[in-house]
Amino acid sequence: MDYFRELRHFDEELYTQMGRMAFSPSELGLVGCVEWSEPYSEETLFGLGRTMVYQDDELALMAGRSLATPLVEGGEAIPVTKANVAEYLHHWSAHKLRSAGILRAIRAFQGGLFEVAPRELLSRATSTELRDLMCGIRILDVDDLARHMVITPQGSPDCEKLRWWIATVLRRWSHKKREELLIFATGLKRLPMGGAKELRPRLQWNVNSRMTTQHLPVAHTCSNAIELPMYESSELFERQLRNAIRLTSANGGAFGIA
Repeated sequence: MDYFRELRHFDEELYTQMGRMAFSPSELGLVGCVEWSEPYSEETLFGLGRTMVYQDDELALMAGRSLATPLVEGGEAIPVTKANVAEYLHHWSAHKLRSAGILRAIRAFQGGLFEVAPRELLSRATSTELRDLMCGIRILDVDDLARHMVITPQGSPDCEKLRWWIATVLRRWSHKKREELLIFATGLKRLPMGGAKELRPRLQWNVNSRMTTQHLPVAHTCSNAIELPMYESSELFERQLRNAIRLTSANGGAFGIA
């Protein structure tokens, strides 16, 4: 097992911090804004003063003494260099991920998971299927959302107009903005496996005739619902929806901002 690569799933910030010792951002699979382009030089590695030992600074601070574990025989006297840094990262990550506390947590999670779903059944699933089953699907498909959302009062002339506005606006929005809408309406970052039709209750848009167009949409996450007036145009609808999401996020995710 490549323990260093597995470290990314445990702590991406730590993975990036440690990986810089030996790899470029592209080799680490990092995208976006990265302030460095090359791994540490031999001189920088020497300046770190690391040897082939594992030391947990947090545990050392609590214990009041150094808690160093050699990663190889005689590791205390072997400096980390360009020649052995990849080996160091492998052994260091293995020790980090296989520490007693983490192993106990993994075994407890594993035991609970197998009580709910038999090991034999889960062994047939791919890692992607398991992730989607436990965490939900990350991609928010606009057609799926539009097809399975509920708009009330049903049958009113405004229902289909609002459905069209919603779909049109969401197609323009980035994935991040769609995710913010889902959080605003439901408190969830991801839809259940199976998509919007598996959301219980379904995503609802409730047109309230007592609200004026000056009101912002209001989210009721317990019922996966957004309450709003019927705006005069799709442009006003989008602007007010954006404002509601922005103000809710700025308020620490509080619900029901009007």
